[in-house]
Amino acid sequence: MFIMKKIVGVLSIMLLLATMPVSAQESDVIQFQSLEELEDFLGTDLPDDFDWQNFDLDAFNFGGVASVEAPPGTVSCFDYYEFNSVDVQITNEVETALPGGEQFFTVDLTNNNSYPLVDGSLYIKIFRERTDNVDTQINGDHIVDESIAISDITLPAESVVTTSFTWTPSQYLPAGEYYAAGYFITSDRFNLAGLSFTDDIIGGKGDFTVVSDGFPFYFDKDNVTINDQAYQFIAAPPTVDTNDVITVTAPVVNDSDEDRIGLVTWYVYYWDAQREEQLVDTFEDVVEVPAGGSATLSYELLDDEHSVYLVMPTLTYNNEVVSQLNVRLVRDGVDAPRINFPALTNFPLPAGEEVTLFSCLHNGGTNAVVPDTTLSLTLQDDAGQTVYEYTYEGAVTGDMMAVAESFTPEMLYNKLNLTATLLHGTEVVDEVTITYDCEEIDPDSCLDAPV
Repeated sequence: MFIMKKIVGVLSIMLLLATMPVSAQESDVIQFQSLEELEDFLGTDLPDDFDWQNFDLDAFNFGGVASVEAPPGTVSCFDYYEFNSVDVQITNEVETALPGGEQFFTVDLTNNNSYPLVDGSLYIKIFRERTDNVDTQINGDHIVDESIAISDITLPAESVVTTSFTWTPSQYLPAGEYYAAGYFITSDRFNLAGLSFTDDIIGGKGDFTVVSDGFPFYFDKDNVTINDQAYQFIAAPPTVDTNDVITVTAPVVNDSDEDRIGLVTWYVYYWDAQREEQLVDTFEDVVEVPAGGSATLSYELLDDEHSVYLVMPTLTYNNEVVSQLNVRLVRDGVDAPRINFPALTNFPLPAGEEVTLFSCLHNGGTNAVVPDTTLSLTLQDDAGQTVYEYTYEGAVTGDMMAVAESFTPEMLYNKLNLTATLLHGTEVVDEVTITYDCEEIDPDSCLDAPV
């Protein structure tokens, strides 16, 4: 696992647009002149055979529901938030790794936003590359480990921060080409580089080679099923009926010449795995796999309270992690209004200069509109006094939307707390507090009070 340090085919387009700020006012079919132009628009690569000439934005929103008109009082999230606005460049100090030998990685994080990013973390997945390109485009490379590598990261506006993390390959990993994929997340929930719950939408990667005599012991990604239907890792997550029992099966392959016994721990989260409070269930299985053979395990998900689940079986052998899966699925008809990145357009705040307070939000379920929602954005100073407050009352759409309000502070502020609270009816369904402190962000940016 990672050492914590304080200071990070077929594209799953529906997953991408679940986090990208997509304006509901876009036309149904957006015309592009080339595949490259569409790739620039989405900020990622697409397979050569993708039908870019008929790209239908509405058909690819989260859950496949039709887009609706933006509610009154809302704006486009594109005006304030850009997906993949943090560049993640990972360099392995030693290109060749030996099992059991600690690997040291250097990471350059570039914040391309005009505002600072606070409470950030670098999430890392270690992939073992596959040699079958067809299968890789359908299901991606094999995950051998994943975790938060670095936490408490602060990125000043338009800055580059260099940090590092270490990772130790299991002694049971086979030889091959590997890479560390990085994802930058703030407040343990907002994606600024890549989508941590996907195997293909990453923020950046660093390649390396493992030299080993070991034999693979791993999950067979090509034969994972949900309710007896084949699961594809690089595709939109499947939708199941609201109250159905969900059965996930995952084969374990043993390519060695001896029988192996492994422990599989099923971790089940709602939405993603970034916060412990989102853990729905854990379950342990012992798997016995004959030499050169395979064995299939299954897990039944009974919980039906959430819209999106992430099922993460982890295979350990002799107490070392050797393989993991990220299986994501959607329950039909379950609403889940979500906050998606509240922020200030600049910080610190000088007296007499206008600043905009904004937040993106969307429904993380399959319904096009969720009525009767309230989003409150509250700025408070270090003493707990309210500096400014804005409240939106209305609907939340399946398309990404935003609310924004500009104001002019009467005095300067070097430290503020921004709290975003989202209610559905009278129930608080999402809440986050972000602390801006110039001393933590960049001491040189702190403002002096006028004499």
